Amino acid sequence: MEKIELITRIRALSELLHSDDLHKYSFSEETLTEMKQKLDEITEEYIAAYC
Repeated sequence: MEKIELITRIRALSELLHSDDLHKYSFSEETLTEMKQKLDEITEEYIAAYC
């Protein structure tokens, strides 16, 4: 995955997960956990490739 695409995905997922309005989406705890894990994965991918 290219650098810009990774940054875009990290930013979008991070903004959603840290949003004050997250509760209005009614995500299950399982979904939230999966989203956090995915954020961790793509962040690690970015760090490994570009840092």
